[in-house]
Amino acid sequence: RHCPMDADIVILEHTVNTAPGQKATASMERLVRRILSRSRTVDKPLTPAVIMLHWFDVWTGELAVSKKAHLAKRPNGLSGDQHRWDATPEQDFNVVAQYYDVPSLSSRNALFHADASDEPSFRCADFCDNWNHPNHHGHALMADIVISFLIQVAAA
Repeated sequence: RHCPMDADIVILEHTVNTAPGQKATASMERLVRRILSRSRTVDKPLTPAVIMLHWFDVWTGELAVSKKAHLAKRPNGLSGDQHRWDATPEQDFNVVAQYYDVPSLSSRNALFHADASDEPSFRCADFCDNWNHPNHHGHALMADIVISFLIQVAAA
């Protein structure tokens, strides 16, 4: 009911406030299945294209660390702990995406190497004001990821 029946494309971001695990994966699977199984009509013979989009959530679950500890460890505001990028259901959701043949786009993949490089010009705070939710730069990054993907698909 939150998605118009005549939508041509549906972009799902369900990662940012979700802890990894079976319950979250089942929820995402039901959502994708429900969108893809919408009734077709004469006016709308095709189901909408579905794209999963993942925002990195480094503060989820047991792997979360305090903001203060992060700021103290590195000049760019991030710790060097790679496991903190894994505190997200993205891997679990990718199983659903693969099963339903739905593209899965990752902001984590776009930013991980810049974070790991200790590049002083890279700051997580540039993308999220509260160390969890994207700010306007984070939303612009996600938009760029989607636009880049759509250009690649259109060119294929």
